[in-house]
Amino acid sequence: MAVIIFHRFTHDWASTEDFFLSEQPWMDFPLLTLLMFFIAMGSIFSLISGIVTAYSTYNRISSGRSKMKPIVLASIFSLVWLLSLGYLFWYFFATRFHIRGEFYFGMFTGSLRMRKFHIPSLELMILFAGTLGIIGISGFTITILLALLFRNGGIEKMRRNKIVLGVFGALILGISVFLPFLLTPIMYDAFDNGNYFLAHILALLVANQFPIFPILGFAVFGAILGLQLAGEEDEKKITRCWLRFSLLIAIIGVILLIAFLFQGLFNMNFIRFIQLGFYFFIVIILLKTIDFKSEEKRESISKRATPFLRFSRVSLTIFILESALAEIFHFFLDYLIPGWSSNIYVILIFGIFNLALWWIILIFWEKKDFKWSTEWIGRQIITKISKK
Repeated sequence: MAVIIFHRFTHDWASTEDFFLSEQPWMDFPLLTLLMFFIAMGSIFSLISGIVTAYSTYNRISSGRSKMKPIVLASIFSLVWLLSLGYLFWYFFATRFHIRGEFYFGMFTGSLRMRKFHIPSLELMILFAGTLGIIGISGFTITILLALLFRNGGIEKMRRNKIVLGVFGALILGISVFLPFLLTPIMYDAFDNGNYFLAHILALLVANQFPIFPILGFAVFGAILGLQLAGEEDEKKITRCWLRFSLLIAIIGVILLIAFLFQGLFNMNFIRFIQLGFYFFIVIILLKTIDFKSEEKRESISKRATPFLRFSRVSLTIFILESALAEIFHFFLDYLIPGWSSNIYVILIFGIFNLALWWIILIFWEKKDFKWSTEWIGRQIITKISKK
């Protein structure tokens, strides 16, 4: 829900361009820097993907309801489906994404913003990794890891599985400290020399927006939590473990951020470490508030939270379409109220308006069980593939 409002600051507020062009945005725009911590939280989908994939896979295999093969096939489809949606999203609906001092738009959003037909640039399509893609990569990777770990009765070796996943996740985070400094110049050089395939592969790894390193690590640590929940480990142990982890990884992120800034270097991954700690803190709070309660209390909470649950059921669909819908209103407001996007309070009101509009849309769409949403289409196909 909050992303609908936060995106208005990055996509619509005029001052955001100055933020991205500033050499020291944290000094020139402290408020917007703080907002960016919450605006750039699409990586939480990767964490959720890891939790859900591990939890559902463990339950289906341990109960005998499914073999691993259909689960792997479903994850392959999900990977292709989400990567395809990601490229389509960039091509049509990307909104003011910043690459090397320039701002780029998709075909639909760019045509409205520039008031003329717009073809997306190669930079936008090659040098960016998107949220949808990393969700697909995360789910597929966790499925393959679990398929390997669960072989020959490995599903019973819970402690070993958690250790292997923990080491793998730690390696991803550790490599992420230095990898962008090493590969980003090679990525840009490859692009400038016309080697677009290499440039895009490197972008998937280290691009400024949602790269595999470190975000895949979020899914890996999420998978550990998913296995703990599926294995019904002690709730106090789970809470203690992840609250400590969230504090530790956030402190590491802060230390690395400050240390590198003193050397004149900035790495967005250090912000992501802090976000990972924040994500796990929120997840544990939600588990304590909802999942770790009695069934009667869970049902009561679910009824009260119905309006919020609507958003969670079609969150990917909203992510894909909310920018396009907002851009239509942006187009008309430019004619009706010139200069409106320069006022931060007007932008906030605009964000709240978009949130209220989606709130109304979802009330009516829910009556049709969100038919033809991204989630609905994916679920129909995956169900057939996995024979469930």
